[in-house]
Amino acid sequence: MLANVHTVCIETSPLGRARRTAAILCEELGLDANALVVSPLLSEHSMETWQGLTHAEVDALYPGARQVREVNKWTYVVPEGESYSLIDIRARQWLANKRHALVTIAVTHEMLSRTIQGAYGGLTPTETLGLSHRQDRNYWLHAGQIGELSC
Repeated sequence: MLANVHTVCIETSPLGRARRTAAILCEELGLDANALVVSPLLSEHSMETWQGLTHAEVDALYPGARQVREVNKWTYVVPEGESYSLIDIRARQWLANKRHALVTIAVTHEMLSRTIQGAYGGLTPTETLGLSHRQDRNYWLHAGQIGELSC
């Protein structure tokens, strides 16, 4: 399939795994990989000081923090990281950006994808957190509707 930058734009998280996926999409669609738009707004949920730690390690370093987070997952800010409400702000900023193509493909990460869907669909924080997004799924947003692509 050949596409051009006026009909299809691919925006990606700056993280390597997302950029590799976006490059594959460009190749499959016949787009120049240099046409990719790298957007920090599509970055993964920042877990900063908790990144890469097991639950046991988080509990040892930050006693009680995971329990506090579970009580209010939407607004709890991981030390030096982000809360889901902060991710929601990024999702809304990304959705509000002007697009130069008819179709925009966003290559991002699980929680940001759910948050974009929640913001687009007008969902509550609880509904947004309850969304599921498996790694092998693709979703579309159009005319106020959200759906899963069948591949």
